[in-house]
Amino acid sequence: MMDIKKGYYPQFDIDLRYGQECEKLVAKMLTGFHEVKSDRRALTTGNLFIEFECRGKPSGISTSKADWWTIHLSDDLYLIVDSVELRRMCLRKGIRKVVGGDERASRGYLLPIEGVLKSEKARKENG
Repeated sequence: MMDIKKGYYPQFDIDLRYGQECEKLVAKMLTGFHEVKSDRRALTTGNLFIEFECRGKPSGISTSKADWWTIHLSDDLYLIVDSVELRRMCLRKGIRKVVGGDERASRGYLLPIEGVLKSEKARKENG
């Protein structure tokens, strides 16, 4: 382990810049408009249900004006996704459309959580 007290930490400048960029992103998320959804089954199924239609009318991701989608997964776990990126993920080849939601009156994209965490944008940002 590197001894920071000796004044030598070769990646400090890189880590500092990355941390500062992350702080800016969090500030942007906190000031943006959020669509907050709850998905009680996501952690069990491994999939997010992203609604696009309810009772035959466009809804959810297809009509949302939000900058961010905040998805409540459990009391201590939330997933925050840029709305534009979420729409792009939902329209990827192979993403299934299913019936679900309250009274099974909605249609939505069944989006694997693992796919969200490994999105193309996330891979680019994190190497």
